[in-house]
Amino acid sequence: GVLSIYQIAADGMLVACKRMKIERLPPIHDFAVTDRHLVFVIAPWHFSVEQLRQGRSFAAASSWVPTGRTRVLVVAKDDWSLRWYELPPMAALHIGNAWEDPTGTIRFDMMATRDPRGMVGGWTLMRGFYSHLKGPVMTLVELGSMGAAKWKAVDDLEGEFPVVDPTVVGVRYREVLCLSRSATRPAELPGWDGLAAFDPERGVTQAFSVGNDWALEEHVYAPDATDPGQPSKWIVGVAMDLRERQTVLLVFSASALAQGPVAVARLPSALPFGLHGTFHAAI
Repeated sequence: GVLSIYQIAADGMLVACKRMKIERLPPIHDFAVTDRHLVFVIAPWHFSVEQLRQGRSFAAASSWVPTGRTRVLVVAKDDWSLRWYELPPMAALHIGNAWEDPTGTIRFDMMATRDPRGMVGGWTLMRGFYSHLKGPVMTLVELGSMGAAKWKAVDDLEGEFPVVDPTVVGVRYREVLCLSRSATRPAELPGWDGLAAFDPERGVTQAFSVGNDWALEEHVYAPDATDPGQPSKWIVGVAMDLRERQTVLLVFSASALAQGPVAVARLPSALPFGLHGTFHAAI
């Protein structure tokens, strides 16, 4: 496959483009940035373009290679040089954030799983049935400057859609926010019922659960309107009230997530579930 990296200026103009031919390159969904590098996680998926051309779905054209290795590609921003690392086979879609210390060690978090079946439950849901298998968990990775990789899974934090305050993207950070799923949520009930703010250095989590009558969508950090240049003061997102069949906007204090929402606004009806979002002070 070919990995194409485009550098776009703030005004939308193309600054640079680099294309690299990489053997056995599956589709890549997400990547992370530090001040000096780009970080890509390449799971051992085999993707058949030929099967896709024959009319098979994206899922049906993909196969998991359990004997393979997860590769991590680090690309230097200044000269496009490549550095490779290896991890055990694990599937990951989303990376929260990455940063590197003065020694060149890169640390990042991602939601990953050793069993990819837990990531494709949504496809069975579209066929009319669902039975939950444990999905990705918070996973911390350390890439040494000499090529050694370490990783640690936080098994009790199952979730997805990790995100950090925009003011700390690419630098050292103290908190990553993600959706979470309680261990007590019924197996036949899809989705996430909680929010978790995880400290990757101390291993401490503050969390809040809305219960089984709700399904949360991705939440993001939002700055306070009185000082938008400072670290975010709020967490905002939407949820589905399954009992009332309404979409609800939730606002949390970023410093007191566990205390629950500080503001709730109910929409007049239910909106379709979406993927990914960002916060804008004005539209």
